[in-house]
Parts: sequence; structure tokens; C-alpha cells
Amino acid sequence: MVSAPTNQQKADQTVPLIAAAIRGGDYDRAAHLADTVLALGLHHPIVYNARALAFQQKGQHREALTEFNRARQLTPDDPHLLNAVGVCLINLNQPLDAIRIFDDAIRADAGNAQAHYRKGWTLEMLGERAQAQASYERAIAIDANHADALGSLAGMLATVGETAKSRAFAERALKSSPHQASAIVALGIVDLAERKFREAERRFQSVLDTAPLTLRAAAVVRGLLGDAFDGQDRIDEAFASYRFEKNEMRKLYAQNYASQQRPRETADRITAFVKTSAPVSWSRPADETRAGARPKTHVFLLGFARSGTTLLEQVFASHADVVALEEKDLLAEPANALLTGDAGLRKLATLTAKEIADYRDAYWRGVKAQGLNVDGKVFIDKLPLNTLKLPLIARLFPEAKIIFALRDPRDVLLSCYRRHFDINAANFEFLTLDDAAPFYASVMALAAACRETLPLAQHVHRYEDMIQDFDKSIAAACEFVGIEWSPAMRDFHTQERLPVVSPSAAQIRRPLNADSLGAWRRYRDHLRPILPQLRPWVERFGYPAE
Repeated sequence: MVSAPTNQQKADQTVPLIAAAIRGGDYDRAAHLADTVLALGLHHPIVYNARALAFQQKGQHREALTEFNRARQLTPDDPHLLNAVGVCLINLNQPLDAIRIFDDAIRADAGNAQAHYRKGWTLEMLGERAQAQASYERAIAIDANHADALGSLAGMLATVGETAKSRAFAERALKSSPHQASAIVALGIVDLAERKFREAERRFQSVLDTAPLTLRAAAVVRGLLGDAFDGQDRIDEAFASYRFEKNEMRKLYAQNYASQQRPRETADRITAFVKTSAPVSWSRPADETRAGARPKTHVFLLGFARSGTTLLEQVFASHADVVALEEKDLLAEPANALLTGDAGLRKLATLTAKEIADYRDAYWRGVKAQGLNVDGKVFIDKLPLNTLKLPLIARLFPEAKIIFALRDPRDVLLSCYRRHFDINAANFEFLTLDDAAPFYASVMALAAACRETLPLAQHVHRYEDMIQDFDKSIAAACEFVGIEWSPAMRDFHTQERLPVVSPSAAQIRRPLNADSLGAWRRYRDHLRPILPQLRPWVERFGYPAE
């Protein structure tokens, strides 16, 4: 007489069936079989993995994470499982936690190309492009045909305007995997740079129609499709694509910023402080000794996003006597301590000479950590929204010079809305025009108050002047910072460049052109609700009403 199989035997027979269902993509069946094993009172990593994958497929990422972590309790060093946990954390908007998990996966198996790729993907999401590129390259070194790493690297290179390199990596990715979505998108971005707008539209639409994209990826591709429509002068379709992208991003990130003080509230608070501060608050500190660096001139290049700061920075960087820093926030720590509340602002006004020196030391250490030697050079720290930190700059660096970049407010707001920024607290404001316009007004009000109150040498650089009379505009900026203008600066777009992290990367690799001047007029009907809020600044800065 044959005895009935034990529960253990039943489980052992079911586990291969679960594995087969997972390989076949039938996650519902895999989860059902997993439930039968659990009902037998038995545990196996693949059981929880199957349940997690089924939850993940339905978008229930928190439930999926719970199941993946149960599997981890049984096999804590499984790199494939750690990768799955990391992806789940990304879907839950926890990228820093995801990076730690991918690092665990790499420690468990340094030769796991997928872990390096996923880490790179997460770093790119955080805006850490140099580190992301290194992770992608490590994945490709381990597996030369890793299509996802090749495609992602192609996409990142396309975004910063490295079109030839991007195309080469994209073609390698598609040779390995003919439908690799990131590679197709990268080629679409290259098409945009080459003004092949119909080809770009076809590529982006094919990805949207066929590729299994995350919500964030789908939103970004829809935004890029908007760029393809814009290039064909299909304005209504372009704006609809941008609006879809921004609405989806807002849904994804709203919870991250729901409890935070909004940047415009911070700006308004600082403006009120500057207007009511006694003049003695901005007197020069007793000890102005530079700690750690001795630049010839220390320059902060400020303004608002999309006001031409990247273009001006690249022009300056083509000069032998200039060292420039591209969008690294080296004042974040003192700004968080001194600019985010009334108590901090009161402290800012009463900083001792030692406290000022300590903050200056930390800043110059940060400059050195970027690999920059600024001694004897004109050092340009470019971060547009450091405009919010003007009172801090005045206290720590009263000898610094300020270049304030201006551009038609309507073109600025349109560009902020159209471009595909990494999301942070400031860029979150650009996801709706109704938020972007008052944010702009608050920053401009702060800048105006600081110009009237703070003892800083300031030069206003107008984007339109640079486009219409490059030599005159740049010569004036050079005179302000203390260098000789050179005709070679006209060829900035052909020279060795700074790495660019802003959305202007592709544009500055082309000769100067007037394509973007007055671009807002094409979108006049879509911008109409915010034009009254911008009118005071349009008039104040001397731009034409129409």
C-alpha cells in the first residue's frame, strides 16, 4: 500500500511549479500555488517571492515589500532577492533606502551586473549622474550585452547632449534586445537634438504603445513626446503632453512634499526679514580671511531656473582664468540652519566672526572636494536658486560678486514647465503653472529686496542681450568679474566643457541662436491664466507687453 505524500513532499512537488509559473510571467498562478504551500504550514523563499511579484504586478508595492522581506529572512544574502527589494523601494519613492539595498546585493555578489545597473538607475533618479554613469559602466564591464545598462547609459548621454556616444550605446543595447525602451528613448532624444521631430515622435510613441513602463518613466516619455510635437509646431498636442507628464509627477511626489514648507513661503519669510533688518546686520565681519582657498574673484551666478545661467557659465568656463562649479549646493547646511525659520534668521543676523569663519571653511572644503583649484582664478559658483540664499551669502562672503541672470518671465515660466527636471522641493513647484508663477514672483521679490539692502556688488545679465549682442553683453560681464574679454569666448560651444546637469545640456552644444526668444507667444493661450501674475515683473524688467 502506497502511503499518502507528506506535506513536505507536496511542497517539494509544488515549488518547481511555482518557479515555472514565475518564469512564464504567470504571477497569479505562481501566487496561488504559493498559497497552497503556505496552507501546508511550510515556508520557502520562492513562496514569498511569488506572492510579492503578484502584488507588484498589481501596483501594490507596500504589500510586495512585506513579502520580499519575508523571503529575505530565509535567504538574507540572495542578490536577486535584494535587487527585487530595491526595485520595490524605488516604486515606493524611497531611493536612498533602495541604494543601500543594492549595495548589499553588490557586497553579496560583486559580479552581479543587475545590482550595479539598478544602483545606477537609482542614482540617476537622484540626479547623481557621475555616480550613475560609473555604475552603468560597471554593469557593462561585467556583462557587455546588458541591454538595460547600455540603454540607460545611452539615455543619460543623450540628455547631456553627447549624441554620438549615446547613439553608439543605444545601438549596442538594441542589438542585444531589439525593443529595449531606454535605448529607443535615447535615440528619440538624439532625434530632438538633430531636429528630426517626426522620427522622435515615432520612437516615443512606440515606447508608450508597447513597453511595460513604470508610471514615472511613462510620464517622462509623454513629456518628451511633447517636445517632438513642439518641434512640429503642434502646440495644443505639445501642451497636453506636458500637462500629462506634470500631473503624473505631481501624483507620484505630492506626498514627499506635503508636510514641508514650500519654497515660496521660505522666500517670502526671508524677504520680510531682509526688509525689516537693521543695516548693521549686513556689516562686514571682523575677520574676512579666506580659509582654504584664494580665488581672484568669488562670483555667485544666480537668478531663476531657465534664465540662461548655464549658457553664461559655459561661456565663462571657456576662459583660461575662470573655474566654474556646476549646480552643487555647497551652502545647503547653513541654509537649512539659518534660512528656514524665524529663529534661524535671527541667528543669521547675529553670527559671530568664528561662526562665519566655520561656515566659510566648510564651503571651501566643499569646493576642494569637487576637485577644483580656484587659487588665483575667477571662481563662479552657479546655482540659480541660490537667489534664496542671498542674505546668507552676504553674511558669509561680503566680498563676493553677484551676477543675476534675467530673462523674460513668460519665457522662463514656459521653459520651467516644459523641461523635464529631477524632482526636488523647488522643481516640484514647476509641475503646475499655478504654483510656478507665485514661486517666481516670490523669488524676484526677494532678489529685489536684497539688491536694495545687501552690500553686495551685483551685475544684472539679461539673456536677450546676450543673444542679440553677444560680444557687448559678455564683455560687460567679464569687466564685472575682472577678466579680459576674448573673441575665443564666441566659440564656447566647440570647446572642452564643464559637465552639465541642467536641462540646457543639449542646447549649449549648438551655436548661439534666437529660437527661444519670445517662445511664450506660441503658448499664449495656455499661459493666459498666469500672465496677470507675471505682468508686474514683465513691466519692471522692461519687456514688451506683447
